[in-house]
Amino acid sequence: PDSKERADWLVNEYSGNEPEILKKDFYNSLCASFEPAEVEQQLSNIGLSGLSVKIVSDRHLVVYGEVE
Repeated sequence: PDSKERADWLVNEYSGNEPEILKKDFYNSLCASFEPAEVEQQLSNIGLSGLSVKIVSDRHLVVYGEVE
């Protein structure tokens, strides 16, 4: 997420009734996550720019394609 407020919103939206420790873990994982453009750059840096990155939800992306 692009802000603390967005991370807080996602935690409340998707884990509202979970124990506090799980909410904290979810928040921390959101803050440590990569943006799609960062994943694309990382793939390019290691010679895998032929792979595609697709956003599939407000919390997930997939990397797909063929590697030769």
